[in-house]
Formats: sequence, C-alpha cells, structure tokens
Amino acid sequence: MDRLDEILRRSRAAESDAGAWHALLAKCARDMQVATLGKDFSALYRNAKQTFIRTLHGYSTADAELKAANDARAIAVLHASLSELAVDSNSADTAFDSWHARTCGRLREAWNGPCALTVGQAQKLVNVLLKSILTLPDSEHGLAAARWTRHLHVPIDNQTRALLAELDRNTTRARRPSEHAPNWSATSWSRISDYDRDYLPLQLALRDWARGERVSPISVDLVGWRPGE
Repeated sequence: MDRLDEILRRSRAAESDAGAWHALLAKCARDMQVATLGKDFSALYRNAKQTFIRTLHGYSTADAELKAANDARAIAVLHASLSELAVDSNSADTAFDSWHARTCGRLREAWNGPCALTVGQAQKLVNVLLKSILTLPDSEHGLAAARWTRHLHVPIDNQTRALLAELDRNTTRARRPSEHAPNWSATSWSRISDYDRDYLPLQLALRDWARGERVSPISVDLVGWRPGE
C-alpha cells in the first residue's frame, strides 16, 4: 500500500467514526501548535501567519508599527468574514467558494503594508486559520468550521503540490474533469496571483478527486500533513 492509499484509508476511517475524527483533530491541533491557543483568535491568526511569512520578502525588516497596524486590519477582516460564515445557511460548495473568494479579496485589500499579499499567500493564511479552528471545536468559530468541513479548502503549499503531482502520475485514480485540470506546478504556491484562473481550479480538482474517493479534501490534508515539511 503506497502513502496515498494509506492516507485515504485513514481518512475514511476517521470520517466514519466520531471518536476517531475527534482524535485526529486533537492530534493535528498539537502538531500545528494551536492546542493551547484555545479561543485566542489573534494568537490563531499569528500562528497561521507564520506558515507563509517567510515568502513575504522584506517583511522581517519592515517597521514594527506598520506591521502591527496591518495585523489589526487583517484580524478584523478575518473575524468579520468568519462571523458571516457562521450565519450562512446555504451549506453548499458554491456558497463556501464565494465566501472564500470574498475573504481573500478583503484580506488582500486590508493588507496594504508593508508588503502586498498575493492570492497564494492570502489563501494560505485563510486556509490554515480555518484548519486550525476546525481542530479546536470549542473555539469561537469552531462550530461554523465543523459545519463546513466537507467544503473547506486545503492550504495550497509544497506538501499539497506533492500530493497533486502524485495524483497527476496516477491517472486512473486522479479522475480530474477536464475543466478542473490545472497545471499543478505552473508556479510557486506563494506566487499564485489569479484566484479564478490559478487557485480555484486546484481546489475544485482536489474536491472532485476526494469526493470520488469518498472522503473530504480537508480530512486528506489533516491525515497527510507532516509537521516541519
């Protein structure tokens, strides 16, 4: 059994048993170092920001006050957007995808210094934050994240691209509809600049494949993610 088959087996097992699912969430919370952050939304934001900050050239030497003001704007946007998600009664792929596109757009507008965000960097922050909240059912937006589990996007990064490349090699298992067949390695994830052309097709293809394998994309990510890679 190869690694992808093992990830699928464990994902199905977790989704079919509540105890196994909660154990997986708890493990991921520890691995992501968010288990002790609880309901501190600002701390969850800062933790998620660390997953992409190295790709923001010049950020480390930028003015501290500018960075603090930038963080405050970003936190306000994300908190408001997650509050919208919590009250949205239309639990469908298209509803979540529309929310995600709006949130990334608002985040990029709010993040107006000291470095501009690409779509790739914005999605990493949004998706890691949502993934963190999902692993913390008692957090402020935990119930909303849980309700949208089947629709959540996975963070696009080097690990995800490795999985996509493996799917590309295994054409019998990929099952990618032609309209959702992007070039997995066309550019670095942090440099993705067009949401509709370059980012969303990755998520749609992952979703189509995962649903065909009877799992949700985020459970594949939770099982397959390796800390430190």
